[in-house]
Amino acid sequence: MTRDEIFDVWAPTDGAWSPWCKPVLFAHMDAEDVPALPEPITETFSMDFQGMPARDERVAVVVDLPGRLSVAVGLMLAERVGYRPVPLFNAAPPPFRDQPARIDANSILAALFHGTDALRKTRIEPEAPPIFLLDSHRRVGSGGLPSEAFDNRWVSFPTDFPSANRLIASGVQRALLIHGTGGSVEPDLAHTLRRWQEAGISLWEKALDSATPARPLDVPKPSSFKSAWYRMLEMIGLQRHVLGGFGGFPPQPGAGGFGAGG
Repeated sequence: MTRDEIFDVWAPTDGAWSPWCKPVLFAHMDAEDVPALPEPITETFSMDFQGMPARDERVAVVVDLPGRLSVAVGLMLAERVGYRPVPLFNAAPPPFRDQPARIDANSILAALFHGTDALRKTRIEPEAPPIFLLDSHRRVGSGGLPSEAFDNRWVSFPTDFPSANRLIASGVQRALLIHGTGGSVEPDLAHTLRRWQEAGISLWEKALDSATPARPLDVPKPSSFKSAWYRMLEMIGLQRHVLGGFGGFPPQPGAGGFGAGG
């Protein structure tokens, strides 16, 4: 399959949520150069399904887990409840596969590539509710890397998601966040969830590997909420990629530039 055909599986032309699918990683897919997965995309992980939405419910699901795990959970939920996974990953891979990078975009790219066939075989209605896929490492990335490592950290913004009005118009009255045990709502995601909450969408959360059922979630108003300065403040220190998304080499002292993605 070509990269365009792969993208069409994840973002079909008749899909209600396809406009929100990020094309960044799909644009970097080359079937002859996609990394192999250390484990199948259907890797075994502990997940308790108490409180998960049913097929006849209309719930917006947000999966905020380490990249490739987020993809795996999204595909599992798609098969179980018939919802549409929507990748929101916005980190570009480094120019060469073996270069160190703050975000392991290559493993996410591989998970999407190798999960395409399973998704293609899953029956999903065009108007099925969304499963938004995020990488929980997006803001901080990996530590212990050389200062010249490819910096593809990124953040999500409310504009990366459908508005509360758009969700409500499609019949969505509840949103479920799936994240790690003991995890809190990431600051960038809080801006989106708080907007949904204020519009009347009921928020719930579920820890991936906990037997505790989903529980109500209250998101406090985050710092700089709805501020005109918020987006600019969040972008400080991040490297924009020339082909879209985030990724570039940090400027080196005395270099007089801003890196390939600056």
